[in-house]
This record gives sequence, structure tokens and C-alpha cells, in this order.
Amino acid sequence: MKTGKYIETYYNTKRIHSALGWLSPVQFEVQNF
Repeated sequence: MKTGKYIETYYNTKRIHSALGWLSPVQFEVQNF
């Protein structure tokens, strides 16, 4: 499933989220764990 792989590898890890203080999920994890 190409769409799922895209979301998993690019979109979800790069996109900033307001709930995470405008950080990407990866940045949030690095700063908080």
C-alpha cells in the first residue's frame, strides 16, 4: 500500500502538530524522551 508507506515514512514524521507545541512527532520525541 503506497499511501500507507508514504504516511508512515514522510508525512507523519515531518508534519508539525499544534498539539505537540508545533513540533514534528520526531522532534517532540527527541526533546521529551
